[in-house]
Amino acid sequence: FNEYFYSCDDRYDNKFFGMFNRMFRYISLAVALSASSLFVAITSFHTEVLPSDYAISLAQMRANVPFNALVGALLLEGIVELLREALVRVPKQIGPAIGIVGAIVIGQSAIAAGFFSPVLLTIAAVSLLCSFAIPDYTLISPFRILKFLLILITGALGFFGFTAFVTAIAIELVSLNSFGTPFMAPWAPFNNRDFSATLINRSDTQNERPEYLHPQDEIRKKDT
Repeated sequence: FNEYFYSCDDRYDNKFFGMFNRMFRYISLAVALSASSLFVAITSFHTEVLPSDYAISLAQMRANVPFNALVGALLLEGIVELLREALVRVPKQIGPAIGIVGAIVIGQSAIAAGFFSPVLLTIAAVSLLCSFAIPDYTLISPFRILKFLLILITGALGFFGFTAFVTAIAIELVSLNSFGTPFMAPWAPFNNRDFSATLINRSDTQNERPEYLHPQDEIRKKDT
């Protein structure tokens, strides 16, 4: 799992920059999966976690919105996914321009028409940006589906449903094996040396191959 977050630059850039970037990618994946669901949980079930002044301000922003938080989050995330798929198939030369103009026009029009609250639109936009921060794009595809399921369960059960579904995802991940290697290694089962290498990875000081791969030769490179 952690190899999806590797970037070639991490091994040859400053190790602290690499550590910062990699931790930022882990956070980005969590935000991409859970941001909209947390909004639904807080606005629909647990408004008491917000400061009273902001809770009142948020209620005023959503007063004229025709959809509840669950339906609004599903619709807006659907529009975001539609925009993502459309940008993949337009010509490369005009893709960025269409994406920027389309996002601005749709966002401003939706807010002006009162379809969505500005907070939800901001959360959906940040979630989309976070999904592009993962170096290996194949990881984000299953999380795009899980995001919608998490929104539905959270909309039905609140934080309890959110916690239960995230726990179920974690249980499934730690139960997987890839060619005999635990999918979540070195986090589960935990290995201190390999876990440290997932955060700080530098080619000139880290010569040992990961233990969870059970390599025949544990040394990546030897001095000659």
